Amino acid sequence: MTAVRVLILGVVAGLSSFGVDFYLPATKALALSFDSEVSAAGLNVSLFFLGIAVGQFIGGALSDAFGRKKLLVVALLVFIVASISQIFSSTLGLFIALRSIQGVAGGALAVVVTAIICDENDVRGTAKLLSQTTVISIGMRFIAPMLAGYLVAFVDWHALPAIVSILSIACLIFVLFHIDETLPAAKRRRRSLVHSLQDIWMILCNSRTRIFIAIEMCCSVGLFAFVTGSAHHFIENYLLSSTEFGYVYSGFTVVLLVAVFSNQWLVTKFGIALMMRSSIPVQLFFASALIFTARFFEPVLWLHITLLAGYLASAFIIRLNATAAAVKSIPEVQGTAASIISTISFGVGGLIGVQMTLLSGVTTYALEYLIFASSVFLFLYFLLCLRSRAFNQ
Repeated sequence: MTAVRVLILGVVAGLSSFGVDFYLPATKALALSFDSEVSAAGLNVSLFFLGIAVGQFIGGALSDAFGRKKLLVVALLVFIVASISQIFSSTLGLFIALRSIQGVAGGALAVVVTAIICDENDVRGTAKLLSQTTVISIGMRFIAPMLAGYLVAFVDWHALPAIVSILSIACLIFVLFHIDETLPAAKRRRRSLVHSLQDIWMILCNSRTRIFIAIEMCCSVGLFAFVTGSAHHFIENYLLSSTEFGYVYSGFTVVLLVAVFSNQWLVTKFGIALMMRSSIPVQLFFASALIFTARFFEPVLWLHITLLAGYLASAFIIRLNATAAAVKSIPEVQGTAASIISTISFGVGGLIGVQMTLLSGVTTYALEYLIFASSVFLFLYFLLCLRSRAFNQ
């Protein structure tokens, strides 16, 4: 796969995550513009997440039935129309509805990109290219809040959907001319709802796929706990200002980039199996160190950040490789498999967000407890799976 195609697919896949972080700084401006509460304006992000989950759930099956490129083009068109329409929204309700539609399209885009990569590569190549597209997505997320904050402060919130519209139109043009169909008509599976449900059941009944989905879920618990709880954790427990927290969060983004680059090289050299065997114990070490130092030593900020960075890097590497292995385990329905995994991941993320809110009111160690619990469960499950032929295939 050429560098241009990887770049295009990375940006297309990153539109959904970009659509989350890019709109966050505009929450207060939206509330003022529509004369509503800030909490009500924040629903645009919540429903965008819900839209992503729906798009990921249906996107894989539709791409298996009608082809990758067709769905990619249709989803981009929907994303563009929803983005442009937001500029002319007259009420907050209409804006939120358009954001949810935008999320559905963004979720479908992410799943189809994964399916395209899987179509053209073996397990090792899939993991490597998923790492490369993830680098691009993380880079977009790193830039998004800073750029959005500048636009909201010096222009207006209307500039945000305008920028997103321009970016998605550029993606559509490049997709039309540089991305080929990777699923021939002879291999497509146009299925009824009953048959689609049968495909989902087949995926969940595949022992190898089920193992790696479970591993991915365990990593998602810790990663989403960090995303949803890190602001409260650092600002309340370590008394950081919002600006200081922004620098810390950007630093963690850099850590994830380093982890992705490292995974590209390590997977190519050693393969997914060895990466999983080594990364899972490393993850448990950092999770254990986090909870131990937090409970008994009240560590200084730099030590806590170092341990948390080690956990995030190892968990992210495990999640990337588990996703690649799970999708490649069902070659007949890779698109559906990719959508199921992504939907489960976002479902776990939503539940963890609620759990973080509940636990934060009870203990100051909510983040550490969730990370440690998920890491211990993953390690025990990993030991159990080591004897399984499905894991070692």
